[in-house]
Amino acid sequence: MGFNKTKKGARSYYDLFCTVAQTGQFFDRLHRPGNVHDSNGAAEFMRACFTEARAVLKNTIFESRLDSAFFNEEILSGYNRQGVQFSASVPFERFPALKAMVESRRRWKRMDGQWSYFETRWKPKCWEEDGFRFIFTRQKTKRQRKGPIQLDLF
Repeated sequence: MGFNKTKKGARSYYDLFCTVAQTGQFFDRLHRPGNVHDSNGAAEFMRACFTEARAVLKNTIFESRLDSAFFNEEILSGYNRQGVQFSASVPFERFPALKAMVESRRRWKRMDGQWSYFETRWKPKCWEEDGFRFIFTRQKTKRQRKGPIQLDLF
């Protein structure tokens, strides 16, 4: 079950965990073979974790941080229905229209001398949901000079 690069032929596993990041508390895990995609079984597992936690922890604000493997309509719409606040990384390679929108953006709001951002609502055309709030950030970086550099020696 799964690929184990350290011990070829040995079983490997790829667990998902339900935790409270701020306190390090562990609530549940989904035990999966190591040869599955990150999001395999995740939507059902997340839904069950939040449903159980909400039944016990009334009036609690639930939040989640997702990497780009979990950026899909089923998970994000499910979070909206459950009232879970979330942030998610976006896999630009799967959404070239979104990447083009960011790259062509001319007006960014400055946060400081290094960071700027802009906000918009967006959704992939194939999604049913009305759209989500996106906040895009960029960081100023030094441009690498090409060609010979003349140093001031004296």
